[in-house]
Amino acid sequence: MNTLVRISSCLCLLVLSTVFCVAQDKVEISTDPPAPMPQLPVIKEVGKAKVLYNERINKTIIQTSPLQVQGDWRNGIRLRAAFEISGKEIAKPSNVTLSFFSAASDRTYADNRALKILIDGKEALSGIAHYKSGNTDGEVFLILVTQDIPYELFLRLINANIVKMQIGPTEFELKESDLEAFKDLQRLIE
Repeated sequence: MNTLVRISSCLCLLVLSTVFCVAQDKVEISTDPPAPMPQLPVIKEVGKAKVLYNERINKTIIQTSPLQVQGDWRNGIRLRAAFEISGKEIAKPSNVTLSFFSAASDRTYADNRALKILIDGKEALSGIAHYKSGNTDGEVFLILVTQDIPYELFLRLINANIVKMQIGPTEFELKESDLEAFKDLQRLIE
């Protein structure tokens, strides 16, 4: 009888821990409108990349403009590469953050954050992107997920002939103009 109680207790704990882990994966999506982005002064600009300075927190933000890489603003994905540094001096980062801004008619990109990057046909990265935020008006779901990549991988990406990405169920290939925007970001660093 004592063994039966122990087995039952173990099974109960296993089921509860599984339910708890699954519940953590479910992200909350706000029905409040997204907060407006603060307007920061542009210090320098090269093509589709710019340097912004946030005096309040003494941080410099180096980023590309959002690039429409799939679909359109109502049902598609925009991509931005960026990094932040303390102070006003621009320095080579250790990581670059890829931000995927998606718009869809459902929670697809909140619930499926699988990310793959292929450089010239070879897998360079595979993982789960980090959920940052989500908003909906009931018709359109705006989801932001991010992935930090090492600067060395970013350099490989911008010097590649073919770059394919997949976020959630959606695959796309970066156009030459997208890679050129990433090269503009590199030009700001050097």
